[in-house]
Amino acid sequence: MPPRPRGRVRNGRARHPCAPWLGLTATPYRRDGLDDLIGFQLGPVRHTFTHADPDTLEGASADRPRPVLVVHATSFQLEDPVDLSVPGAIAGVHGALAEDDARNGQILTDVAEALGRGRHCLVLAQRTSHVDYLSASLNERGMEPVVLKGGMGARQRASANELLVPTDGGPPLLVVATGHFVGEGFDCPALDTLFLAGPVSFKGRLVQYAGRILRAHPGKQTAEVHDYYDIDVPVLAAALTKRAPGYLSLGFPDPRKLA
Repeated sequence: MPPRPRGRVRNGRARHPCAPWLGLTATPYRRDGLDDLIGFQLGPVRHTFTHADPDTLEGASADRPRPVLVVHATSFQLEDPVDLSVPGAIAGVHGALAEDDARNGQILTDVAEALGRGRHCLVLAQRTSHVDYLSASLNERGMEPVVLKGGMGARQRASANELLVPTDGGPPLLVVATGHFVGEGFDCPALDTLFLAGPVSFKGRLVQYAGRILRAHPGKQTAEVHDYYDIDVPVLAAALTKRAPGYLSLGFPDPRKLA
C-alpha cells in the first residue's frame, strides 16, 4: 500500500538538507490528539504570540478588530435521548439540528439584523444540505448570499470568489458556506461577522473559522462571532466548553461566562 500523502510530505521534509527549520501555525495541535507528531521534526513550541486585552490601551491601539462574542441559547431539543455508543448517533443529532425550524429561524433573524447594521456576514454550516436551506431561506427574504459548498465546479467557485469584494454603496457581503471552503487560502478580509450555524467542538477548527473575520481591513472596528448554544442537548452543550479555549486564544471573552 502506498504511503499516505501526509507521510510522503513528512518523509520528504526529513530528507531535505536544510539545517534551520521554522514552523508557523495558528493551531499547534491535532484533532486526533497526536500533537507530539508536530514537534518530531521542528521541536517544541518556542514562542506563542498573544493578543493584548482589548480593554487596555495596547489592545485598543492594535491594528486588529476588537473581538466580540455573542452566545445565543437555542430551544433545540431531541425527541429521544441520544446513545453516543451507537454508530452514527452524533451524525443523527447534527442532522436533526440542521432541520430544526425554530433554530434555523433564530439564525436567519440574527443574520438579517446584522446585515441591517451593515455587517459583512459569513454563515458557516457543517452540512451541504444545511447550506442549501439557509441560502434558500435568505433568498426568500430578499437577500443574495454567495454560496460556497461541496460539489461546485471550478468555474462556479471562481464566479463566487469574484463576488467576495464589497462595492461602494452596495449591500453588505453575505456568504453562506461549509467549513471546508473557508480554511487555508480563503481570502475575504472585509468579512466582520461570523455565524456558527453548525456545532463546533474542536478548538483548532474554531480558531480557523473565527480567524476569517479577524483580519484587518479598512473601516473594520469589531469582529463579531455569533455562537449558538444548544443547552438542552448535553452532547452539544458540552461542545461549548471544548471550543472555549479557542475563543480565549484569539482574545474573545470566555463563552462559558456568557452562556
